[in-house]
Amino acid sequence: MISHQEINKYMEQYPDEQVVEVAMHLWVKMSVEIVTIVGQDGFNALYKRSVFLAEATSPWQGNDPKKIQNYDIMILLKQSVGVQTPIQIRSTNCLLLTTFISILSALIGDQLTTRILDVAWEGTAINQVRGKM
Repeated sequence: MISHQEINKYMEQYPDEQVVEVAMHLWVKMSVEIVTIVGQDGFNALYKRSVFLAEATSPWQGNDPKKIQNYDIMILLKQSVGVQTPIQIRSTNCLLLTTFISILSALIGDQLTTRILDVAWEGTAINQVRGKM
């Protein structure tokens, strides 16, 4: 399973001005694979649960959690530019990704989750960090 440290290491490879684009790229590639299995509603439910569980330590914690749960990750990332530091964006993205992956793994198992992520992130630098290339 992908770890918090692996996501951080991957995100730190990119300059601050690219952090939102890189984070969005991970979510888009992952969501395409997961939506084909559980549908958009299933993905949204997993995402909302991830936000709920991560909200206590998220840099977005000052916002209304119910409002955040209704936002898609892409909107949150885009809105963070200029408001959040690149370090906060990296940290929040990492927290949400690892929480999301942990929930998915609890539901469908580590092997299937790992396979989905391998397919989703095939050919990306995150697989280099994970030792998959």
